[in-house]
Amino acid sequence: MASHKSVTIETPDDAAPSAVDLLLAPPSFPPARATFQMRDIGHVLGTWIERNLRDAGTPIPLAYLRVLNTLEEREGSTGRQVARATVITAQTVATILNRLEANGHVLRRPHHENKRADRWFLSDAGREHLKAVRKRVNADLVKAYGGLTRDEITQLNGLIEKLGATVFRLGENAGLL
Repeated sequence: MASHKSVTIETPDDAAPSAVDLLLAPPSFPPARATFQMRDIGHVLGTWIERNLRDAGTPIPLAYLRVLNTLEEREGSTGRQVARATVITAQTVATILNRLEANGHVLRRPHHENKRADRWFLSDAGREHLKAVRKRVNADLVKAYGGLTRDEITQLNGLIEKLGATVFRLGENAGLL
């Protein structure tokens, strides 16, 4: 088992370490390690799920799935609203929406207040597609989380929600979202 050295990051007046401090911290520094592990887990899990969807005959990039999920939760959103909700660039969301529209999964309607914007809705075909994809993704997630107990999954979800609330608030305050 690897030993972990204590890491001290000096900050003025006991302030929290800056993002630069955290990024430059040694990989053994717990927040830096957890950040990189979450990124790596997300990448591997996403790639594995996309491959499984493709192999099952339901190929869909996870970005498309995120857009469909967002439209299910926020019917009538504009492309910009979808981009903010999914943290995907507006240009990429526009491309995804156009492709989903061409496939019959989403419907475009004019915005009643803004003539330059469209509102987007799931079509019946989009709802059915999302339901089928979700069933497959959920089966994969059960396998991926198989090493955790129900209580550990609940605890993990709570911690991620708490961290996410802080990170997204910081992102909003910095104009990133």
